[in-house]
Amino acid sequence: MTEYKQLRAALDKKLAADPSLRAVVKRIKNGTATLTDSAEYARVLSHILGREVSANIFDLDDREGIVTQLLRDCYGDVNSIYAKTQTLLDEQAGIHIRPQQPDFPAERVDQFTHSLIDPTVAESVIKRRARAGCETITKSYHDDCIKENAQFRHDAGLKCYIVRIGTKCCEWCSDVAGKYEFGDQPDGIFRRHDNCDCTIIYDGQVLRGKQNANGSRSKTWEELPNANAADYTAPTISEAEGRGIEQRNLAQIRGLTNGEKRDIMNIRLDDIKAAVTESPITEEVAEAIFNVLDEYKDQFKFDSVRVLSLDSKIVMQTDPVQNGTFYDIVLNLNSSFLGGKSVEQLDNEIEDSDVSVIQSLREAVIHEIYHARTFYGKNKGEIDAQHEELEGLQILGISPTAMKNGFECIAESGVLLERGEVNKIPDEAKELLRSYLGVSI
Repeated sequence: MTEYKQLRAALDKKLAADPSLRAVVKRIKNGTATLTDSAEYARVLSHILGREVSANIFDLDDREGIVTQLLRDCYGDVNSIYAKTQTLLDEQAGIHIRPQQPDFPAERVDQFTHSLIDPTVAESVIKRRARAGCETITKSYHDDCIKENAQFRHDAGLKCYIVRIGTKCCEWCSDVAGKYEFGDQPDGIFRRHDNCDCTIIYDGQVLRGKQNANGSRSKTWEELPNANAADYTAPTISEAEGRGIEQRNLAQIRGLTNGEKRDIMNIRLDDIKAAVTESPITEEVAEAIFNVLDEYKDQFKFDSVRVLSLDSKIVMQTDPVQNGTFYDIVLNLNSSFLGGKSVEQLDNEIEDSDVSVIQSLREAVIHEIYHARTFYGKNKGEIDAQHEELEGLQILGISPTAMKNGFECIAESGVLLERGEVNKIPDEAKELLRSYLGVSI
């Protein structure tokens, strides 16, 4: 095992066991997460990474390369958690903007990792640099998300407030802490010093101004009208004004809406059509697949879609692709099976199969949705543990596919559940649905 893999495994084990990180992932899954949660995720992740790198820095032959890779992992992790949280908040608010991902700060990371091989300083200094640098850079990933998305929304005509909360912090942080309408914030509001644990988010709440180091309000706070939260009424615009703003500012932005649909999808119809453009899969089939995903969007959203040439017996498959600590869930469409056929032809071919309970293209998509739900929100350690538990599991009474392993049993049972044939699901399979998906029958 390489040095990177050893350190990555140790890091994953600690991340998987941390209750704060697990709580954030659970709130995302339950639809209750806020940007404070995603900021807390970045903060906790930064501290765990900093401690691990600092403790092992002198055991690494390639310090620069390994620490850079770990920071890239965390960049993907923080951006993924932020995007999922922002999407939840936007869905609740009826806003149709795809979260923006800031660029990886390669130059800053290069400067930091190069400082870890400085032969002119003591080992204690290198260890301190390793810890503090990893912490500050990882927390800055979330700050960059806030800054970029606030700017993006501001440019689209939406009002945003930048909030910096710095309880028990230094005089410098206290001086910039507060709430400001985007564009009026202090110059240094997105900056951090070593060991800074300020929370930086944006929202549309009531107060703005400066905050004391102990978190109390200072006399310099500027209050907006009716600043008492109990009395405050948010300003409103007419439906016509809202449509006008959308038409003028938002229609040019990729990923705003799904045609006439009003809900955000991680995969849009255009994404599926783009994926099949260079393949033999027809737009009719692409639309049919999207319609099922749209129908089940409250249960699960895939992160992306792609077309692959797989075994001709496979309709499609779900692929968890590691992005930092957690995984993006990718839907693979098999051109070898789906290509050159109409929806009716696919339905007939699938219905004739005797190896699965799936009887149509629609049910093939449902099958993959249940696969995806099994992987959702889990890190590498948790997915590895799932494989150990489910890979060799065989449950009789459903289908030959369900007998392959526990993953297939869950997906096949999900199809029967959605079809309303609960009586065909064995008790052992019902227990898998309850244990791994929280579905009680």
